[in-house]
Amino acid sequence: QAGTLSYLEYPFNTENEGVAPLRKFANDVRTGHFVLGAGIFGGKDAAKRGQVGNGHAKTLVAAGLYDLFQLDEHTIDLIGTAVIETPKGSIRVPLQRMTLVLVADAGGQGIPGYYVTLKAQASAEDVVLTLSNAIGLNPSHIWKPRDLIVNYLSYKEGAGFPTAVFPQLRGACGAALMLDNATVHWSNAMMDRVSDRTGMAINWGPVATWVRRNVVEAIFGILAKRGFHRLPNSTGRGPKDPHRTNPAANAVILLIDFEELLDVIDVV
Repeated sequence: QAGTLSYLEYPFNTENEGVAPLRKFANDVRTGHFVLGAGIFGGKDAAKRGQVGNGHAKTLVAAGLYDLFQLDEHTIDLIGTAVIETPKGSIRVPLQRMTLVLVADAGGQGIPGYYVTLKAQASAEDVVLTLSNAIGLNPSHIWKPRDLIVNYLSYKEGAGFPTAVFPQLRGACGAALMLDNATVHWSNAMMDRVSDRTGMAINWGPVATWVRRNVVEAIFGILAKRGFHRLPNSTGRGPKDPHRTNPAANAVILLIDFEELLDVIDVV
């Protein structure tokens, strides 16, 4: 075929058939392009992580408190139960895992507000309610301490979400709201009700780049480690997690009601 090298031409006419310069070229590419090299050796996740800490400043950086909001959803690693009335009496059944929708303030690295939905996946309405809880313009959406069912839980003195503790913050929101590319975040509810009414600029960020919303992702990790994964009805981080010991059965046997889980979420 035209263009095919014969065995008499370089590199086939050398002892190692050009392996050494090819190896040098591959190493130069790998070391000169860190993200590419990380992807070759560690896969897509390693390549994404390689984009962090590379010396290039982020485009969106929080200048202070209530400047940059980050919002995301997290499937809570717990199984709760509910009592169902039947003709033969009451039975307790396990529920699907709840979803926590949370707003984080990148400047203060705190939580202006959250919302829990008894769904496997949050809806656009759930996201709107979360932001309403965070902004606190609606008096019914301003946080109040729960009447705790779990007797070993208690709020720390002075604890509360920003709009409850500081009335001056009611109605305040970030200049920009960072989201991922989940379908719910592209809904008309987000564009019309959130963007138009709050004035926040919505930034979806690159696809599959969770590190852009590092604060809200870190908070999810802390909540799981310090709260959710300590309970006997925890699903852990996966089927092989040692924290996972038949969570659905434990939830039923120990009579863990989903309202008790809401207590844990709020306090933690």
